[in-house]
Amino acid sequence: MKLTDIIKEVLSGSTNIIKHGWLNEKILLETKMTCSLYNHIQVINNSYDDITEVIWTDIKGMDYGWRWLRYPEEKRHDMMHQMVIEECNNLKNVINDTYYIVNDENGVKNYTFITVLENKYRWDTLISFSNSELCY
Repeated sequence: MKLTDIIKEVLSGSTNIIKHGWLNEKILLETKMTCSLYNHIQVINNSYDDITEVIWTDIKGMDYGWRWLRYPEEKRHDMMHQMVIEECNNLKNVINDTYYIVNDENGVKNYTFITVLENKYRWDTLISFSNSELCY
């Protein structure tokens, strides 16, 4: 399955789309800046074995996932903000192979990044922001 087919499939199942297109540095900057507007942040990374089957999901949120354990509660938002910055910096390396979708579902703003390399390696990064607690 090609990236264009994946994009069509994902867009057909998405609602309340604010914008979408090929990734650029402006969207990455917007994603980083959005951290300051919301109390809760969640990052989900999905890895695929053949572009269509998820084989690994890594979830990091305000009070779950492995990373937050090392931080006191008052520093968790800063830590999650730093994680979003790291994710955006990683996406810069594959900016030409990544498509983004921004949508808003019931007060949860989602930035979805779909990356496919050589039509055989796929991973998605979903960064969610909300002023209410997020649950996977």
